[in-house]
Amino acid sequence: MMAIAACLAGMYACINPELPSSEADIEEFALPGIRCIEKNIGTNDIYIKVENKDWLSLLSIIPQIEISEGATIAPPPNVAVDLNTVKYVVTSENKQSSKTYTISLAQEYTGDTIFFPFESWEVTNEGYSAPCDKDWSSGNAGISMGLGILGRPPIPASYPSQMATEGKVGNAVKLETKLGGRIIVVDVPVWSGNFFWGSFNTGKALTSPLEATEFGRSYKRKPRCVQGYYKYREGEGKYNDNGTLIDRADSCSIYAVFYRADQGDSEITLTAYDVNTSPRILARADLTDGSPTEGDGFHEFSIEFSYKAEPDFANHKYKLAIVFSSSARGGTAKYANGMPTKTALYAGKVGSTLVVDEVKVINY
Repeated sequence: MMAIAACLAGMYACINPELPSSEADIEEFALPGIRCIEKNIGTNDIYIKVENKDWLSLLSIIPQIEISEGATIAPPPNVAVDLNTVKYVVTSENKQSSKTYTISLAQEYTGDTIFFPFESWEVTNEGYSAPCDKDWSSGNAGISMGLGILGRPPIPASYPSQMATEGKVGNAVKLETKLGGRIIVVDVPVWSGNFFWGSFNTGKALTSPLEATEFGRSYKRKPRCVQGYYKYREGEGKYNDNGTLIDRADSCSIYAVFYRADQGDSEITLTAYDVNTSPRILARADLTDGSPTEGDGFHEFSIEFSYKAEPDFANHKYKLAIVFSSSARGGTAKYANGMPTKTALYAGKVGSTLVVDEVKVINY
């Protein structure tokens, strides 16, 4: 009987050979001779931060790339490329799917003061404005999927996070809470404009939206405060509290978190789920009053970090997150028994608008 079973199994394998794979992913991306301070391989992009001394080496380099089994990649992995301009196209073994990967490069920040003027922007293929400084992100990449489902035009003005041309100096960040809608099985009544130092994981946008916002970039200095200019206008009408209209004032949110990121050989990134509660947090700085500002002009802000422990740079790695939001309770975690849950809260007033410009991080 065992011999017959083995024979039948062999016949089945011959009749039903393993089908070619449909996977088209970059699984590893290494730069020989260059120390990456931070690297993240996303769904369609690869973020890389290097030391300043290695920046010019990225103009012509042969990366070491691992892709899905049986897949092909163009340009080929043995060809020198300029990482500032190259885009990699990975095609699956069965030729039925492909992915285009863009490379987002960043340099290590040094010095006592880091300045973000938010002057340079570009319009992405999805139709939203994005800063050329790849350290900054928003939830717009996730919103792009929602706009398609809701039948709204994918133009910059449709997105909650935008570029403003009338900043304190030149261009600025404009965040506006927008009317949402039902996206597949999830009801998102409002989209709060958000903008943060970190990255947005589109692969988790629908399945785990709180974990899609990945807050923080590697940071090797002890931050003292975050400064800048802002103005805030509250939207009109009722406050939408996760689908229920109530009488409540809206408020903006400006805060920063400095936290330990290493865990053995792996690296931790806080998300909208645990950015307020993680025991990894060493220091936090908050704008204490997020109510509307007076007049039409900009107001200066300066938020100081309060430390509960001193960083140990010799033995640990740290990340700094800076977060701006047009509605403080938009896209945050719901709480139960004093602890955050995996369920997102979508709350705020449509039209609430926060404009931020000329941001600085001042280190000790």
